[in-house]
Amino acid sequence: MKYKKPVCECGGELQTTAAYCCDIIYNINSNGKKAKKPKYSTDTQDGEHLECKSCDNAYFIEIDDKSRIIRGEEYDII
Repeated sequence: MKYKKPVCECGGELQTTAAYCCDIIYNINSNGKKAKKPKYSTDTQDGEHLECKSCDNAYFIEIDDKSRIIRGEEYDII
């Protein structure tokens, strides 16, 4: 069966949205001050879902048997 891109209830195109967090780390210099150049920790993913480009609807991401993205149940964005 040919893959069909998931669409919103309104018929609009869906896109994936992910929230990422990053820690910014500063060394402490020998004079007790914060270093000017930070180091960044690796990003950690806080969540991913599908959002409609046309309206405010959002959905959980589901994966089919061929590892393709399909629309899941409706997702409440807080």
